Amino acid sequence: MAAVAVAAPGVRLTRVNVGVQCASCELLCVRVTSASSFCVAVVIYRTGSVTLTFVAELSDILDRVSTLIQPIYIVGDINIYLDRPDDPDTVKFNDILAAHGLTCRVTSPTHCHGRTLDVVATHEDLPSPPVAVVDVGLSDHRLLRWTTSMAKPSPVYMTCTCQPRLLDADEFRAALMLSPLCRPDTCTDCNVDDLAQLYHSETSAILDQLAPARLVTCRQRPTHRSVESGRACGTSHRRHCCCRVDS
Repeated sequence: MAAVAVAAPGVRLTRVNVGVQCASCELLCVRVTSASSFCVAVVIYRTGSVTLTFVAELSDILDRVSTLIQPIYIVGDINIYLDRPDDPDTVKFNDILAAHGLTCRVTSPTHCHGRTLDVVATHEDLPSPPVAVVDVGLSDHRLLRWTTSMAKPSPVYMTCTCQPRLLDADEFRAALMLSPLCRPDTCTDCNVDDLAQLYHSETSAILDQLAPARLVTCRQRPTHRSVESGRACGTSHRRHCCCRVDS
């Protein structure tokens, strides 16, 4: 099912199916599109005590959305005392965010009783957006307002060495048997360094003959995150890369 609405002129909201049916909280994940730029917002509403079910579901959700290349915002009313850093529930929540490279950007009370119960979390390697807490007089919770840059980053090009064909094991074995590496009389007086050099030169020559390498320049997918952070996150959570946008 698609949930598409126009939030402002030129802005479109599209529901993203993260493949998780939450029992511990209410969840809505949307992609915000403006022209050719976009970001993803995960909106959460939760009440009551923090249960193991919530911890597991939140971890699962973040596993899935953290593999997306768009800037991600975890927002909503989570009813956890974020202004108490030593509170066990706060520690659990912040640990889950940190495990996915996220951090909370709210620094002031968001509730009429002086508590910080609402979250705006972004990737920790991105600039922190200024989060304004506004009392609009409609709720005991305050309105959280922030801005984000949706400009596309410049393309990144990478040059690497690759082998365009697979190495045939039988061909490699046959070439190896004919090489000096498989003739005991080749290096009767060789030391360890000579043997290492012989191994390197012979195997390199065989590989260059059977599967010659060549330089290839590739354009990487644009990302708002640093290359190292994105690579580490993608490696940790690759098994959950299954989000899709309904249409």
